Amino acid sequence: MRGKFKIRQLNKRTGESTVILEESNQVSQGMKHALVNILCGGGSREVEDYQFKYFQLGDQNYNLSTFDVSADVPASSLLSNFWTIKSPLDPSAYGTDSAVTVVKRDIYGLGSIIPSTRGKVFDNFVDPPDTTKLSCSYTNNFESNPRPIPPGPRKTTWIPGCANTWEKKAENYFLHPLELSADYTVSGPTFTSPTWSIEYNSSSNVAGITSCLRGSTEYIYNDGRKPSYWNQGKKNQTLSVYYMPEYYASSLASTSGSTPTVGKLMLYNRTAAVLGGDSVAGYNQVRFEYRYDLKYSSSSTPGAAWYPPEITQAIDGYSQCTGDCRDKWEGSYGSGVTGGDVSANVYCRDGAIYTPADAEADYATRNGPGKDCFDTPNSGFGPSGNFYRISVSWNNVPDEVIDVDTGLVSGIALQAFNYPLFSRALSINPTTGAITSTNDHEVTPREQLYIANLQFEYTPSATPYQYIHAEKSYYITSSQDFLVIPKGYTTSLNDNTANVRLLIDEELANNQTIKEVGLFLKNPNGTAGIDNPFLTAYKVISPPLAKNNEFSYIIDWELSLIDSTTT
Repeated sequence: MRGKFKIRQLNKRTGESTVILEESNQVSQGMKHALVNILCGGGSREVEDYQFKYFQLGDQNYNLSTFDVSADVPASSLLSNFWTIKSPLDPSAYGTDSAVTVVKRDIYGLGSIIPSTRGKVFDNFVDPPDTTKLSCSYTNNFESNPRPIPPGPRKTTWIPGCANTWEKKAENYFLHPLELSADYTVSGPTFTSPTWSIEYNSSSNVAGITSCLRGSTEYIYNDGRKPSYWNQGKKNQTLSVYYMPEYYASSLASTSGSTPTVGKLMLYNRTAAVLGGDSVAGYNQVRFEYRYDLKYSSSSTPGAAWYPPEITQAIDGYSQCTGDCRDKWEGSYGSGVTGGDVSANVYCRDGAIYTPADAEADYATRNGPGKDCFDTPNSGFGPSGNFYRISVSWNNVPDEVIDVDTGLVSGIALQAFNYPLFSRALSINPTTGAITSTNDHEVTPREQLYIANLQFEYTPSATPYQYIHAEKSYYITSSQDFLVIPKGYTTSLNDNTANVRLLIDEELANNQTIKEVGLFLKNPNGTAGIDNPFLTAYKVISPPLAKNNEFSYIIDWELSLIDSTTT
C-alpha cells in the first residue's frame, strides 16, 4: 500500500492556485486491519463501510523520521502501528461557519485502561496483542502510599514489595517501603511527563531493609481477571526498565550519602528456590552500578553528568546454588542440568553497549553499537539524556527446568523483581570521588530515583520500547470529532488506486496551526448504531498551515495497492 499526498492553496481574492506540498504519506494500521477483514471474511460485508468517509486535522504531529526511543516512534518496525492522529481538533477549533460537517464518531484502535482513573487511552506504535508479552508486561504506572485497605483492589499492575518483615509490622501495615509519586516536572525517555519518583519511605524506619517493585496480585483487570501470583517461565524472557537516579556532589558532605550506587534486576524462579531449599537457586539476576560526575550535583546546572550504568554481575540461580542446595537441585532436575544463561545489557541512544562476546568476558569489554556512550555523559534518553535502559535476560532455560513436575511443584513459577535502590553511598571522598556502599537507607534526604517503562516479555533480548499505559492492550473505541467527506469526493482514477479529495474551506479551523491530517475508512468492522472509523493514512504538514479566512485548501490523496513482486 502506497500513498501520494498533495495540497493546493487557493487565494480567495485572486483565485490563484498554488501547490504547497506534494509528498508520500504514511499508511497506518487501520488500512491493514480493514484488508484483513476483507481477505478473511471478518468485519463488515457492506462495501460502503470500506469507503473513505472522514478526516481529521490536528495541531501537533508525530515524529515519523526518528525511529528510536527518544522520539515519538520507537522503531521503524512499529512505524505503521498507530490508530489515531496525535492531537485532533475539537468543534470549537473547527468553528461553526464552515460548510464542512463536524460529527462525533467512535474511533477504533488499540488501547488500554489507566489503572488510577479507569479511563481509556490509545496505545500507538506498539505491537498488536500476542503471546510474547505478559498481561502486565508494559506500564508506566506505579502504586503510591497508602496501601489500599484490604480487600481493596490495587491501583496498578506494579507495586512495591520484597520487604515482607517490614510490611507486616503493625506500624507499617498501610505503608509501602518505597514511596512512589508521579512527577510532572521530569520528562522521561519519550520526552513526556510524568515519570515516577521513587525513594525509601521517609516517614518510617527503613534501616536494614531492601525493597523492590514487583507485579501486583491484587490488581483487577478491566475484564474482571486478576494477575497470577507467579508467571509461567519459558525458554527465554527479558525484563527491562529505564532509570535516572538523583545524585549529590562529593563536596556536599551533608547529602552525598544519599546518592544511589547500585541497582539490581531479577527474574526469580520460585520453583527452583523451593526445590533447592535455598532462595538463591531462584536468583537469575543482574547487578549494575550507577555512574555520575560527582564533582557536580544533579540539581546543579551546568555540569551535571550521568554516564551509562556498568554491569558488574549477571548470574543464574544454579551457579549460586552450592552444597546441599546443589544436591537437591540435581535430585529434582537431574544430574548435569544447569540453570540456563543469564545476560544483561545497558542501552544508550546509540543502542546496546554490550555484545554476547562482552557477556562471555564478564562485561570487562564493551563492543556494542552504543559502546562509545560509556564515557559520554548524558548520552541516554529523554530531554536531558540522563535516562538509561537496563535489561536482564534469562535464556536457553533447559527443558528439565521448564517441565519439572514433582507432584507438589511444577514448571517455572516466575516473578520479575526490580531493585532500583539496592544500595547507596555511605560516603564520597571529596578529593577522589571514591564511594563505599551500604544497604542502610535510613538517611536524610532519602536516596531518590526516577523510573519509567518496565517491560517484561518472552523474548531473548529487550525489544524496542513500546508505550502501553497500563493493562495489556486490546481493541477499544473512543468518541472523537471528525470532518465528513461528501459523496462524490472519492473515486478511482486508476485500476489500483483510490482517490480522495478533502476540502478545507475559508471558514474551517481559522486561527489554528494545522500540523497533521488523518484519513479514515467509514466502518470496516460493520459496527451497528454508530460508525467506528479506522485511521488508514496519515500526513505531517510541514511547514504547518497557519489557517485564516484568506485561503482555502484542497488535499488530493491517492492510495494504491502495489504488487511487491513486480517492483
